[in-house]
Amino acid sequence: MLDVAESTKAVSRPTRGEALLELQELKAVSRPTQGEALLELRELKTIFAVGGKENCVVTGVSFSIAAGQTVALVGESGSGKSVTALSILRLFNRGDQVKLSGQALWRNRVGQVRDLLSLRPTDLQKIRGSEIGFVFQDPGASLNPVFTIGSQLRETLRLHQPEQDANQLAIQLLEDVGIADAQRRLKAYPHQLSGGMRQRVMLAITLACQPRLLIADEPTTALDVTIQAQMMSLLAELQSKYGMALLFITHDLGLVAQIADAVIVMYAGQIVEHGTVAQVIEQPQHPYTRALLACRPVRHYRDDGPDDRVMKPIEGRPPEVVGLLQGCRFAPRCQYQQEACHDHSIALQTIAEAQSVRCDRWRELS
Repeated sequence: MLDVAESTKAVSRPTRGEALLELQELKAVSRPTQGEALLELRELKTIFAVGGKENCVVTGVSFSIAAGQTVALVGESGSGKSVTALSILRLFNRGDQVKLSGQALWRNRVGQVRDLLSLRPTDLQKIRGSEIGFVFQDPGASLNPVFTIGSQLRETLRLHQPEQDANQLAIQLLEDVGIADAQRRLKAYPHQLSGGMRQRVMLAITLACQPRLLIADEPTTALDVTIQAQMMSLLAELQSKYGMALLFITHDLGLVAQIADAVIVMYAGQIVEHGTVAQVIEQPQHPYTRALLACRPVRHYRDDGPDDRVMKPIEGRPPEVVGLLQGCRFAPRCQYQQEACHDHSIALQTIAEAQSVRCDRWRELS
């Protein structure tokens, strides 16, 4: 088995605080210039048919991502974040009965705009990987355990860049994602690598085609906090080097504050708040966004020293069947709910430049 202690080029690992500070500085100095919209979702709706019944798990989601922009999609498990991302590229299992509606408008390299939801499978396959990359949450499930890292990297390179030297490109990609002794690592199998290294390999495979948009679905969830910070710093560095836009899916608002330009908060398949990082993190308007922020552990201080870390969990659970809900979907768990909140569907309201919220009571609660 290979020595996983050689996982990165760095001899000593920074602390989480040092790594996050480095990430902030990197984003401030080397953020790519944002341009025109690469991807625009218009009223995306995703319906799963299970047992003869239909459940609309994503309802009317609309947002755009510009070139060089980082958009964070946040919310609890089951809020529809991953399904939204999978819907963009129609990455569902063959046995899934899925109905998609709305539009996912993609601007390709020559400026042509096409709807990803209406493309033929063969045309969509040409966009997957080559123009839009996808990094999944569990690299162990994404990497084939019976093939070496090198063979999996070279397969992707030969498919999309057949004229290039696949072996040299594979080595360069592993070095780009911070894996030391890249040539030797090509001979390793996934089980011989740590979780952090497997995630770096998945990044290398995704970057093989130099995509214009990278969708990262909770890529740091299975990593310890120090490696999480290193991975976020690496994403920022790679985004700058390759000039990518980034759709970052997470439930960790601490990471969002470090990397994102804009934040989209989802609950029960709907967007409940959308704005810049400063707007959403520092001046949240929706009760759900405030509740998420209150869930973060905070150290309180007394006269005689620090007290235990405390946090305020959100009471109740997200709904399992969202298509049958009436009124505000968060109302059953909201401490500010009124009878009117259950009577009618709540529209997403623009409350400031680049900020919107799905709550009729936002003015009185602000």
